[in-house]
Amino acid sequence: MAEVDLTQAEADALIAMAKYKVDDQLWDYPSLGGAISIPLVSIEKRERFLLDVHRGRINSLKGTYQTRARQVVVLVRLCFGGGPHRNPNGERITSPHLPGWLTDLIKLNQ
Repeated sequence: MAEVDLTQAEADALIAMAKYKVDDQLWDYPSLGGAISIPLVSIEKRERFLLDVHRGRINSLKGTYQTRARQVVVLVRLCFGGGPHRNPNGERITSPHLPGWLTDLIKLNQ
């Protein structure tokens, strides 16, 4: 199995790395309760990433965006439209809400 433990410096480098779609496939925003994982690659094609998009099952304005490296390592995660949660360090975080223009765009695509 591949090594999944990263130092903070390695994680920071992966987060900062430019990421590109691996092909020209067009992706539709997921329907209620749906999810997609878009494959990404670094410019030199040595690192592979996934951009995960999850949409709420009941509340269409609830969802999650996250990037993963090495298939399983979550680098950055944004949860929106839901209740507060605790970060690994114990800090309580309120869930952000989408800007109005994005909310309107999602409603148009329902």
